[in-house]
Amino acid sequence: MNFAYKEKASTAKAAPSIELQRWYGHRPQRFGEFRRRCLTELGDQRHTYAAARLRDLAQHRSLTLLT
Repeated sequence: MNFAYKEKASTAKAAPSIELQRWYGHRPQRFGEFRRRCLTELGDQRHTYAAARLRDLAQHRSLTLLT
């Protein structure tokens, strides 16, 4: 298994929930609220490990996050 695939699998839970993504719908006027809700989600139990892993990776290399 290559590195990129393993990292994607271990950090996929850092993505916003499907419900939040659908609500946002890439509407620029909703970005402020979307950002606030994303940060709230990252603090919940389900996202904790993945968010910590992304922070760790960012300390050691450049990251590209896709939406």
